[in-house]
Amino acid sequence: MHSLENDIDYIEFCSSNTDLKTIKDKYVDTEIYNEIIHFLNWFHPEWKTRAGLGYWSPEFILDTIVENENIYNNHKFDRLDKLHHIYKYTGLAYLKSKENYRHIFKSWCLKKFYSSKNDIVEYLSTENRKKMFKMFVRKVGKQVIYPL
Repeated sequence: MHSLENDIDYIEFCSSNTDLKTIKDKYVDTEIYNEIIHFLNWFHPEWKTRAGLGYWSPEFILDTIVENENIYNNHKFDRLDKLHHIYKYTGLAYLKSKENYRHIFKSWCLKKFYSSKNDIVEYLSTENRKKMFKMFVRKVGKQVIYPL
């Protein structure tokens, strides 16, 4: 059984990701961070899973914060205008990033599937191999990657 606690990729990701460290040190308690996370959790709840943005999550969050900081800190805009801008930008950027990440996720799944199930897969029919792979993709796709 595959779990994140034993996933070397995940452990390395959490310990070495500079974007994640920057978010923890500088932004995690800020209003702009909380609004972006709130928006993503509400409209795209899969965003922090392997099938959402996976390991791209910290980079996406940090880029979204940086792109919107000037708007958010501009006192000429009222709160509603700021939120409208942030939510619109975040939504469009998310859809584009997710589409780009989809190919990386599928490639990762193929690599993990065949490395972990190699002894079983070679004896399966093509149809059963496809079914097993789809089940694997659904299972690992639901794993939460973004740790904050």
